[in-house]
Amino acid sequence: MGGMRALGADPQAWLSAELGHMRWAWGPTQSIGCGQVTAYYFRSIHDAQRFIAAFPQLEIADGVASPVYSSPTNSAGPTPVDPRPHVI
Repeated sequence: MGGMRALGADPQAWLSAELGHMRWAWGPTQSIGCGQVTAYYFRSIHDAQRFIAAFPQLEIADGVASPVYSSPTNSAGPTPVDPRPHVI
């Protein structure tokens, strides 16, 4: 047995009991950070925050911690140099 059940987590059962119908959805997806992952979708930020609080052992699989991650908001150019003089 692997995945979330190996962690003692059953997110779908929690979501059904706590949020009910039409407030959440899930499905398989791919990630830079790891292979197959599950995507959870919420109709409100409050529900998403409750979910994260209920399952702190789950990781966000967005790949941001990966050494090969590059953000579309960052420039591809050189890193700017700090113009302030160094003080010792």
